Amino acid sequence: MSSHVCRILVLLGMLVWALPSPAEPAEGSGTQRIWLESTTDFLSGRVAINLDLPDAYLPDASISFDCQVQSEESLELCHIVFEVLDASKNVIYTEDKEILLHPGANPFPFVWDPVGAAAGVYTAHFKIVHEFGGTISWRKALIRKLAYDDIQNNIDQAKETVRSMRAHLEGLAAKPALADVRIAVAEAFLPEAQEAFDSGDWRRADSLAAYVENTVQSVRASMAFSGSGSRAVSTYPNTNLAHLEYRSGRIESGGRPVYLVGLTGGGWLAEEMARLRRFNLGLAVYTPGLGREDEASQVFASAQKQNISVALNIANADGQVDEALAGGQNTAETAAHSAQIRAMLADAAKQPMLNSFVLGSKLGNVLSVEKARADFISAIVPAIWRCACHKRDVAF
Repeated sequence: MSSHVCRILVLLGMLVWALPSPAEPAEGSGTQRIWLESTTDFLSGRVAINLDLPDAYLPDASISFDCQVQSEESLELCHIVFEVLDASKNVIYTEDKEILLHPGANPFPFVWDPVGAAAGVYTAHFKIVHEFGGTISWRKALIRKLAYDDIQNNIDQAKETVRSMRAHLEGLAAKPALADVRIAVAEAFLPEAQEAFDSGDWRRADSLAAYVENTVQSVRASMAFSGSGSRAVSTYPNTNLAHLEYRSGRIESGGRPVYLVGLTGGGWLAEEMARLRRFNLGLAVYTPGLGREDEASQVFASAQKQNISVALNIANADGQVDEALAGGQNTAETAAHSAQIRAMLADAAKQPMLNSFVLGSKLGNVLSVEKARADFISAIVPAIWRCACHKRDVAF
């Protein structure tokens, strides 16, 4: 294989985790709570409706809405209408007040009693109606009535739905890669849903359970539409990521192209390798801590067990080598760190899952510090060369 100087671009997959809402102690069967949410569904101009909603769970009792109408001018012949709609958009409560708006803030409190209403999502709709100009402003808020038993049932149902779908996928002759990954991602949220519920964060628990259920239903529908997706099989299980080659601008293993996407981090990556495998991701970019040989051994051992390719980031080992070079500090400090890196590379040379090195994140600055750059290259690059040639026919 011809020699190449290759730079692997690492694409970082990011999971957006919803921020938890304020939690209260969990309560028992039969308990219900209310949560109010603002929305972006509003119309305002010279007249605007503002709602001050509490950032906490409310008991299942009368709800007071602090409604403020901000007007730029005096307006007569107006009404403020307050409606509560159920999930089917049916109006289940309404209140209409004839009002006179003054310049500035005009308070109009409203109260709705949800006792007797079933658990679910309701919409509070406030609107200003002029007798001749029609609706001139509105604002909506969501009312979530959460029931203890319903949320636990939703979590249990989501668990069963995932179990059933997982059994179906395992029974296929060719497992659809995308479906397998989506189910694995959804499944990872189940423990968090139960934990949120047990700690009293009902809203997050209910949201996560709904996400899992909707994901599985979406996967099932897409598989039915595409004939079970039998053409797309899992990406990595049959590909040994310990043997990578760089050919004609692409990364291959055994003649098959591979796409390295994953996570970047420190020693905690050892515990995340199994998750990467479940999500069908094949790359970990490991930034070692100098002098932490046991940590590095755990990361590489876990990577080998889960078939995860590893890039070793030595650009910012303990955040010092790169800074020393970029800042032009004395070379004695650089030499000390270089010795530690050489020792680390000697161990890395024995690791089958190592695929590449990250040499610097401030290359432009490093190149301007000629003496430090020369010392670094003379100390480190030969060690990298020996490490790479020990593993495969690659030159730098």
